[in-house]
Amino acid sequence: MARHKRNLIFCKWALSILRCLLEGPKRPSQIKREILDITDRILYDRLNKLLKIGLIKKRVITRRPPLTIYLLSDESSIYNVLSQIYSKDMSVCDEKLINLISNKYTISIMNILEEEKTPKHIKAKIDISNKELHRLLSNLESYGFVKRNIYDQKPIKVTYVLTFAGREILPALNMLKSFILSK
Repeated sequence: MARHKRNLIFCKWALSILRCLLEGPKRPSQIKREILDITDRILYDRLNKLLKIGLIKKRVITRRPPLTIYLLSDESSIYNVLSQIYSKDMSVCDEKLINLISNKYTISIMNILEEEKTPKHIKAKIDISNKELHRLLSNLESYGFVKRNIYDQKPIKVTYVLTFAGREILPALNMLKSFILSK
């Protein structure tokens, strides 16, 4: 079960569904319209997994035909965490950001970068390819979560560190991770 929970943290579809439900209760067809490229099978699978661990609730309104809606669970902590991650003042909350947040290395890299580190130091702490590390660092930098520093010395030294925005969102990402794993 812990493995399934861990997989949900790094699932772009689960994060997309949670982001969609942050706006309010939705029918599955409404969720599907808002999340491009999600198939029915994936949608219902992720809804069931999110239901199972208690992050969302399902309400069936008895009428002809029955109406099923999904909403975030009553636990205010999940709402607060998601609100911090997908705050209105963030410039963009698009598919690229969801993919970045759902990458299995992102939270670990951000935790490491609370102090200034070189890519070599990051690689020593997590098992990641150079290409993947530099792609993630570039994406984190493009969203303003990390800052790259280049020191003019021989050889040139490049370091990365969390920005103010990165320090603001990191506790919410860690809370989301621990919230999902604690269920």
